[in-house]
Amino acid sequence: MNRILAILFPVVVLLSVQVQGEESSHFEGRIEAFTEESHPVWIGLFSHPPSEASQAFSWTSVDTERFQLSTPQEFDEVFLLALQKDSVPLMKRISSSHFDNEVVLDFATGQSLRGTVLSEDEFSIPDAELSVSCNELFSITIPEEAKSTWKSDSEGKFAISGLATGECKVNVVARPEMPKETFDVLIESNVIVRDFTLTDVRFVSGQVVDHKGGVVSDAEVTANIYFGGWFETTTDKEGTFSFGPFLSGTSIDLFARHATNGSTQNSKILAGKHDILLKLSPLTRVVGMVVDAKTGDPIEEFVLNARRQHSGAKFPHKETEGRISAMVDSNSHSFAVEAPGYVYHWEDAVVFAGIEYDLGTVELEAGKTLTGKVYDASTGLPIKGADLFLFKDFGDNPSTSRVLRLRYFQDAVSATTSVEGAFSLGPLPFEDAELFITVARYVLVDTDGHSLPRVAVSALAESIDIPMNVWQPRSTRIRGIVQTNFGEPVKGTVQIDTDAGGAGHGNNEDGTFDRGVYPGSFEVYARTKFGLTNTVKVSLQEGETVDLVLTVDRRGMLSGVIEGLQAGEEVTLNIVNQRSLHTRFGNVWGNGAFQVEGVPAGKYSVTATSDIGREIEESFEIQEENGEAYVELIFPGASRLFGSVEGAESSSYEIRVVAAPRASSATKGWSEVYDDGTYEIHGLENGNYSVAAYRSSSRFEEFDSQLGPSTKVVIQGDTRLDIPLVAGTFSVSGVIHPVDEAAGATVFLGFPGVQKFFSATANNHGQFRFGGLRAGRYSLAVSVDGFVHHSEALQVGSSIENHQVTLEPKPLGPYHVSGTVHPTSKTAGTFITIARRSDGAPIKSVQVGEKGEFVLDQLAPDTYVLQLFIEELGLLQKEVSLDSSIEGLNISFDSKEQ
Repeated sequence: MNRILAILFPVVVLLSVQVQGEESSHFEGRIEAFTEESHPVWIGLFSHPPSEASQAFSWTSVDTERFQLSTPQEFDEVFLLALQKDSVPLMKRISSSHFDNEVVLDFATGQSLRGTVLSEDEFSIPDAELSVSCNELFSITIPEEAKSTWKSDSEGKFAISGLATGECKVNVVARPEMPKETFDVLIESNVIVRDFTLTDVRFVSGQVVDHKGGVVSDAEVTANIYFGGWFETTTDKEGTFSFGPFLSGTSIDLFARHATNGSTQNSKILAGKHDILLKLSPLTRVVGMVVDAKTGDPIEEFVLNARRQHSGAKFPHKETEGRISAMVDSNSHSFAVEAPGYVYHWEDAVVFAGIEYDLGTVELEAGKTLTGKVYDASTGLPIKGADLFLFKDFGDNPSTSRVLRLRYFQDAVSATTSVEGAFSLGPLPFEDAELFITVARYVLVDTDGHSLPRVAVSALAESIDIPMNVWQPRSTRIRGIVQTNFGEPVKGTVQIDTDAGGAGHGNNEDGTFDRGVYPGSFEVYARTKFGLTNTVKVSLQEGETVDLVLTVDRRGMLSGVIEGLQAGEEVTLNIVNQRSLHTRFGNVWGNGAFQVEGVPAGKYSVTATSDIGREIEESFEIQEENGEAYVELIFPGASRLFGSVEGAESSSYEIRVVAAPRASSATKGWSEVYDDGTYEIHGLENGNYSVAAYRSSSRFEEFDSQLGPSTKVVIQGDTRLDIPLVAGTFSVSGVIHPVDEAAGATVFLGFPGVQKFFSATANNHGQFRFGGLRAGRYSLAVSVDGFVHHSEALQVGSSIENHQVTLEPKPLGPYHVSGTVHPTSKTAGTFITIARRSDGAPIKSVQVGEKGEFVLDQLAPDTYVLQLFIEELGLLQKEVSLDSSIEGLNISFDSKEQ
C-alpha cells in the first residue's frame, strides 16, 4: 500500500454495495458531525487506488448529511476520495462483497498552518489566495471546484486547517490576475507557523504634501497600470499612503488630488519604490465677469466649475456683482460657468501655477425650462425613473476636450422623472434640440408607435409629453454566422457600424449571431482569432431581416516558440507584411509554443514586445506550397542597464531610454524615465549597445526625437550608465485669428528633423502654448474647418511669445470638380483632397462614393492638385486648372495620371 493509503487509510473499511439495475450499483453514505455550517464535501470515485495523475470516473458535491452514490456494476471495488475544507482528506475502499453497510465519512481536523503573506519589500498582502495539496494528492486530478482555497485577512494573516502530516505544497496568488508562487512545507506538529514572502511582488508607498511641504491627509491617491486597471487609496493623518501588490518591474502612474488643495501631475514609478513624495500644485486665482448676454447686467448668483484630471471642484459665487474670484487647482484644464436660468458656458484653459487666469467677460444666454411627462403609450400610466438629457452632437471623432464638454453638458442639462412621470429640464438654449431618454424595459416611440432614437424638441416648446412603449425584440434584425473559409464556425466579436458609431457583440459558440437594430445602413464584420472577416454593407427598412455569412481566411499559419521570459513577463506579437501593414496584433503569450493562423502567403516580420520593455524581431515567409512558417523568439538576456537621466525631472514631456543592440539579432530594450529621473532596462544580453534618451508627446506614441547623441556601451551583468540631458527651456505661445473660430482648434508643433508632433488646444481666446522646447527648427501647423490649412517654419533660439497666426478663409467660388476614381473597389470610402498648387494648402476633402464618384464644390478660380493616397496603391495626384466647372473627370491608379 502506497504512502497516501497509509496516511488516509488508518482502517480499511469493507462496505456493501446495493445493486439496483443492470448497469450501475448504488451505496448510501453519511457525513459524521455534519451541520448547517459545515463546508460542502466533494467525493471522487476511482476504479483503482489513486496514484500519480489518477483521474476519478465521477465527482459529486454533497452538502447534506446523507448522500447516495452510483458506481458501474462491473467494478468489484471502488476507491472513494472525500475532500472537505479544513478537514484531512479521507480515502476509503468499498467492496461489493459486503452488503447493507453505510459509508461513514468521519473527517478529522488534522494539523494547522498559520502565518502572514508578505511582499518582497515586507508589506503584508491582504486578500491573497492560498491553496494546499499534500503528499500524493499533488498529482491526482481534482476538479477546480473541489479544491479548497483560503484568503489572507486585511493584515495579510491566514489560517489553514485540515492538513495531514507530511510534505505539502502551498500555492499563493497575490491577486487573481498575478502568477502563483509555490512553497514547500513539511507538516510535523499540531500548528505550524510559516510566513510566505512572494519574491515577484512589490508595493509602492509615499507621502502627499501641499506645495509648501505640509502633509495632506484625506488626499485621494490613484495608481494606474497601463492596461492593468486603477487602484485607489486615501492618505492617513500623516499624509502617507501605500499601494499593492504589483508584479516586480510594473510601471505605474501615480497621482493625488485633494478637495481643496489641488492635485499633482502624474508620477511614473516602478513597483517597489518607496518614500515617494507627491506634491500638490499651488492654487491659481481665476478672475473675470459674468453678465447677462442680452442686457449686460452682472449676474449675482453663479457657480464656477474648475475641471481637472478625473475630477473637478465647484466654487459658488453670490452677491459678488458678477465678479469671478476663486483659487483653483493649477492643473485645471477647463472651466464651466453655471447660473440659474442661464445656459452654461464652457472654456478650455491653459493654466500656469501662480499666474492669474482671466476668463474675461463671460456672457450667459438666458435659457428656458422644458417641462413635461413621460408615460406608457399603451396604458397612459406615468413612467417613474426615466433619465432625460439634452443630446448635442460635436461631430465625428471629437477631441478629448470636446468629449469632456459633451459629458459635462449631458450631466448639467439632465433630469429624472418623478413618481408622476413629470420632469423639469433646463436651462436649455433657445434652439431646436433633441432629447435622449432611457429607462429600463421601455423604448421611445412616436405617435404612430414607431421606434425613435431621440425626441425632437422645438425651440418654441415649453412643455412636451413623451410616450414610450414596453420594449419588444426589434423586428429589424441582422443575423448570420461567422465561419472560416473551410466552413468551420468561429467565435469572435461581430461589429455593426453606422455613420453615428457602432458596437461589437460576441457571437455564439456555433458561430451564429442575431442582433436587433434600428432601420438604416450598416457595415458588418467580425474580429476573430484568425483576423478580420470580410465586411458586408446592408441597408434595412423597418421589419426587414438580413442573413449574412462573415468569412475569415484561416489559411497560412505561423508557429514557433517563445523562450527566456522572466516570471510574470508576457509578450504581444505584431505581424506586419513588407509594406508595414498590420496583419495581426495584440496576442499575448508567455514562454512556450504559439500559433497564429490566418496569415496569407507572403513575406513578413514578427516583433515580440514584452511588458517590461524588451523587444526582438524575426523575419519569415509563408509560401503557397505549404502555407506555414516557424520562428524562434528567444529572449536570452539576464543583464540590467540602469542609471539616471540628468535633467529629466524638470522636463515637460515624457522621456524613454532606448538600448539598441549593435548586433541585429540581439534583444532591444527600453524603459520609461521615472519621476526621480532614474531608469532600468532588464533582460538585456551581454554585448555592445547604443543607448540614447528620446522624448514623446504621448505614452501611446512611438519614440520621437532623440535627445543628444547616442552612447556606445558594453553591457556586462549590472551596468550603470548616467545620461546627461539638457532639458528644453524655451517655449512658443501665440494667438490664432479669428479668435472666435479658433477656439478649440488643435495646434501642431513638429519636432526638429522627425515626422512627429506635439499638440495643444487653443482656448476660447485662441491662445496656445508649448513649453520645454530645445533650440531648433520647428514646423507650426493649424487646421480649422472653413479655413485654409496653415503651416509655417519657426526657428527657436529663444522663447517665442504672443506669436500671431492669421487663418485665411477657404476661397469659395462658383466652380466644382466631379468625376470617378478607379479602381472603384479600392477607392470607395477613401478621401480625395484638392489643394492649391501654389503653396500646397489643402482646400477641401470629400469621401469617395461606393462607385468611386466624388464632387468637390464651391471652388474659386485657381490651379489645384487632386490628391488621393491608398496604402496598397500609393499616392495619386492630378493637376486641374479651374476657370469653369469640370465634370466627368476620370482618374485611375492604373495609369497613375499626373
